[in-house]
Amino acid sequence: MSDRTAFQATLHSPRSGTDDAYDFDISRRRMKIEKAGSMSHAECTFIEGQDPTWSSSERSVINGHPLIHMFENDAIYPPSIFLRALEHAWRAWRDNELSDTELATEIGRLFKWVDATTAGMPRTEFWKRIF
Repeated sequence: MSDRTAFQATLHSPRSGTDDAYDFDISRRRMKIEKAGSMSHAECTFIEGQDPTWSSSERSVINGHPLIHMFENDAIYPPSIFLRALEHAWRAWRDNELSDTELATEIGRLFKWVDATTAGMPRTEFWKRIF
Protein backbone atom coordinates (compact mmCIF):
# COMPACT_ATOMS: atom_id res chain seq x y z
CA MET A 1 0.00 0.00 0.00
CA SER A 2 1.11 3.52 -0.68
CA ASP A 3 1.45 6.37 1.78
CA ARG A 4 -0.15 8.86 -0.60
CA THR A 5 -2.71 8.82 -3.39
CA ALA A 6 -4.37 11.42 -5.59
CA PHE A 7 -7.43 11.28 -7.84
CA GLN A 8 -10.45 13.27 -9.01
CA ALA A 9 -14.17 12.86 -8.44
CA THR A 10 -16.92 14.96 -10.01
CA LEU A 11 -20.13 16.50 -8.74
CA HIS A 12 -22.82 18.23 -10.73
CA SER A 13 -23.25 21.87 -9.71
CA PRO A 14 -26.84 23.10 -10.06
CA ARG A 15 -25.53 26.64 -9.60
CA SER A 16 -23.41 26.56 -12.76
CA GLY A 17 -25.07 23.63 -14.54
CA THR A 18 -21.69 21.92 -14.99
CA ASP A 19 -19.95 18.83 -13.69
CA ASP A 20 -17.12 20.08 -11.51
CA ALA A 21 -14.00 18.10 -10.64
CA TYR A 22 -12.70 17.84 -7.10
CA ASP A 23 -9.06 16.91 -6.59
CA PHE A 24 -8.26 14.57 -3.74
CA ASP A 25 -4.75 14.52 -2.28
CA ILE A 26 -4.69 11.89 0.44
CA SER A 27 -1.91 10.78 2.75
CA ARG A 28 -1.86 8.88 6.01
CA ARG A 29 -2.04 12.14 7.96
CA ARG A 30 -4.13 14.40 5.72
CA MET A 31 -7.00 14.40 3.22
CA LYS A 32 -7.22 17.53 1.08
CA ILE A 33 -10.20 18.13 -1.22
CA GLU A 34 -9.89 21.02 -3.66
CA LYS A 35 -12.31 22.17 -6.30
CA ALA A 36 -10.30 21.93 -9.51
CA GLY A 37 -9.42 25.30 -10.96
CA SER A 38 -10.07 27.18 -7.76
CA MET A 39 -8.18 28.03 -4.60
CA SER A 40 -11.03 26.70 -2.46
CA HIS A 41 -10.27 23.57 -0.48
CA ALA A 42 -11.11 21.70 2.69
CA GLU A 43 -8.56 19.66 4.59
CA CYS A 44 -8.97 16.91 7.15
CA THR A 45 -6.08 16.08 9.47
CA PHE A 46 -5.71 12.81 11.32
CA ILE A 47 -4.19 12.83 14.80
CA GLU A 48 -3.92 9.45 16.50
CA GLY A 49 -6.45 9.03 19.33
CA GLN A 50 -8.53 12.06 18.28
CA ASP A 51 -11.37 12.77 15.89
CA PRO A 52 -10.29 14.04 12.46
CA THR A 53 -10.03 17.83 12.31
CA TRP A 54 -11.32 19.82 9.32
CA SER A 55 -10.01 23.19 8.18
CA SER A 56 -10.51 25.39 5.14
CA SER A 57 -8.73 27.72 2.76
CA GLU A 58 -11.59 30.17 3.27
CA ARG A 59 -11.21 32.47 6.21
CA SER A 60 -14.88 33.44 5.88
CA VAL A 61 -16.14 30.05 7.11
CA ILE A 62 -16.98 30.84 10.72
CA ASN A 63 -19.86 28.46 11.32
CA GLY A 64 -20.49 25.15 9.69
CA HIS A 65 -18.28 22.61 8.02
CA PRO A 66 -15.65 23.78 5.50
CA LEU A 67 -16.33 21.03 2.93
CA ILE A 68 -20.09 21.44 3.20
CA HIS A 69 -19.66 25.21 2.81
CA MET A 70 -17.62 24.63 -0.35
CA PHE A 71 -20.35 22.37 -1.77
CA GLU A 72 -23.22 24.65 -0.75
CA ASN A 73 -21.56 27.48 -2.66
CA ASP A 74 -22.35 25.39 -5.78
CA ALA A 75 -25.90 24.49 -4.57
CA ILE A 76 -24.83 20.95 -3.61
CA TYR A 77 -26.37 19.70 -0.35
CA PRO A 78 -25.03 16.27 0.60
CA PRO A 79 -26.85 14.06 3.13
CA SER A 80 -25.73 14.44 6.76
CA ILE A 81 -23.86 11.10 6.80
CA PHE A 82 -21.66 12.15 3.86
CA LEU A 83 -18.78 13.49 5.97
CA ARG A 84 -18.70 10.42 8.19
CA ALA A 85 -18.75 8.19 5.09
CA LEU A 86 -15.86 10.12 3.55
CA GLU A 87 -13.82 9.82 6.75
CA HIS A 88 -14.69 6.10 6.94
CA ALA A 89 -13.33 5.50 3.42
CA TRP A 90 -10.14 7.39 4.32
CA ARG A 91 -9.70 5.31 7.49
CA ALA A 92 -10.25 2.09 5.52
CA TRP A 93 -7.49 3.16 3.12
CA ARG A 94 -5.22 4.07 6.04
CA ASP A 95 -5.90 0.62 7.56
CA ASN A 96 -5.10 -1.09 4.23
CA GLU A 97 -8.69 -2.29 3.78
CA LEU A 98 -8.88 -0.36 0.49
CA SER A 99 -6.21 0.04 -2.19
CA ASP A 100 -5.58 3.39 -3.87
CA THR A 101 -7.81 2.36 -6.77
CA GLU A 102 -10.56 1.04 -4.51
CA LEU A 103 -10.53 4.27 -2.48
CA ALA A 104 -10.97 6.36 -5.64
CA THR A 105 -13.77 4.04 -6.80
CA GLU A 106 -15.62 4.13 -3.48
CA ILE A 107 -15.38 7.92 -3.20
CA GLY A 108 -16.60 8.12 -6.81
CA ARG A 109 -19.63 6.05 -5.78
CA LEU A 110 -20.21 8.33 -2.81
CA PHE A 111 -20.12 11.37 -5.12
CA LYS A 112 -22.61 9.68 -7.50
CA TRP A 113 -24.95 9.25 -4.54
CA VAL A 114 -24.61 12.97 -3.74
CA ASP A 115 -25.36 13.74 -7.40
CA ALA A 116 -28.52 11.61 -7.21
CA THR A 117 -29.57 13.45 -4.04
CA THR A 118 -28.90 16.80 -5.69
CA ALA A 119 -30.85 15.78 -8.80
CA GLY A 120 -33.81 14.87 -6.59
CA MET A 121 -34.10 18.29 -4.95
CA PRO A 122 -37.48 19.95 -5.45
CA ARG A 123 -37.31 22.48 -8.28
CA THR A 124 -40.57 24.39 -7.94
CA GLU A 125 -40.60 28.17 -7.73
CA PHE A 126 -41.31 27.86 -4.01
CA TRP A 127 -38.15 25.80 -3.34
CA LYS A 128 -35.90 27.74 -5.72
CA ARG A 129 -35.79 30.46 -3.05
CA ILE A 130 -34.00 28.12 -0.66
CA PHE A 131 -32.04 25.74 -2.94
